[in-house]
Amino acid sequence: MNNNSPSFIFFGTPEFAVRVLQGLKKHSLAPRLIITAPSRPQGRGLIVVPPAVKEYADANKIRCLQPEKIADAVTELINSNADVFVVAAYGAILSNEVLSIPSKGAINIHPSLLPKYRGASPIESAILRDDRDTGVSLMLMDEKMDHGPIIAQWKLSELEQGPAWPLSSAEAREIFADQGAKLLVKAFHDIKNDCLLYKEQEHARATYTKKIEKNDGCISLDDDPYKNFLKYKALTPRPGVYFFEHQNGGKKRIIIRQALFHDGQFIPARVVPEGGKEMEWSSYERGITTNPHKIL
Repeated sequence: MNNNSPSFIFFGTPEFAVRVLQGLKKHSLAPRLIITAPSRPQGRGLIVVPPAVKEYADANKIRCLQPEKIADAVTELINSNADVFVVAAYGAILSNEVLSIPSKGAINIHPSLLPKYRGASPIESAILRDDRDTGVSLMLMDEKMDHGPIIAQWKLSELEQGPAWPLSSAEAREIFADQGAKLLVKAFHDIKNDCLLYKEQEHARATYTKKIEKNDGCISLDDDPYKNFLKYKALTPRPGVYFFEHQNGGKKRIIIRQALFHDGQFIPARVVPEGGKEMEWSSYERGITTNPHKIL
């Protein structure tokens, strides 16, 4: 543990949160306790799989709790006597009771330029709207969703080298997690020296995002090509982008695994027909030619 840092407890669940932890580790910063979601059955075999953060905690020998309800961990949180809570894609709401435990407050890393894109899908929403004016925010948490005062922000336009726009959601998560960790290192320094500054959000400018559902990935190849490409970049690999092939009164889902945008055209590169194996788009097209049917 870095003695120039406040003690902290980390709340997070997916790879985004792991990337933040890795960024902190580069500065010899480690939480005294990690809180993550319970392990859940996944896939057709319903095999119980731990969250990515749980695996990180085990690999780095950091104590980790997986409460079904955060209220179940309140005693542990109080006894840990941490200065700060850090939240990065935890996946559950923290009550006022929990937020009031740390002496220096709770900090959230949110992958948008708040007050834009509050809510569950800030990264996907920015890509879907072709909004390059995005980034990551560090905020003090209050009882409302993504509402608290801003400590610091980093804009994507500050990136000197990196992938071209539109980013994929995976690329954006990596970049924003890395930059969020850097903002957090600076915030820790300021907290330790009692000089942390923050400002209220412009709440009148707030926009909100919704949870992404599986059917959000449905496209028609007749739709606007660039909008299809934005949807592919935003929603691959989860929940995935697909179209339907209609034949003999039925329909078959065709998942697009890889795609390009070239000369104004959206071009699938690799697809997975429902019930089939992944294949090149050219092979799929040859099947269409020999067995014509309607694609939507």
